[in-house]
Amino acid sequence: MKPFRRAIPAIAIALAIASLPAQADRQTTPCPTPEPIVYMMTPDLRPKIIHREKAVYTCRAKEEKIEGRVVLQVVFNKNGRIMDIIPIKELPHGLTEQAIGTAYLIKFTPAMKDGQPVSVRGSLEYVFDLY
Repeated sequence: MKPFRRAIPAIAIALAIASLPAQADRQTTPCPTPEPIVYMMTPDLRPKIIHREKAVYTCRAKEEKIEGRVVLQVVFNKNGRIMDIIPIKELPHGLTEQAIGTAYLIKFTPAMKDGQPVSVRGSLEYVFDLY
């Protein structure tokens, strides 16, 4: 019985030692890169929109005579692209989707801070009016 009792702690120690390299690897894993900084849009910190298209009505929305506005929160990326679109106020029958698709087509020059382009979060509004 005594050899068996001594074997259990020896096995436990061997298993603990075998798991050490895996733990060491986890500790040396580099941290993920930080998220890019996105500033809130202000009167002094805003992109310049060069081209913006009007969103097109869907057939179903025209038939149902839906009117109103879609408000989107977007990031005007420092690389000149619209990103991270979040609908704040939506409309039915595909109008929100039309507004989102049209938002991706916006051409703009990025906001500048200290002479460098920066990403800013702002909102876009698309008005759908039949008359």
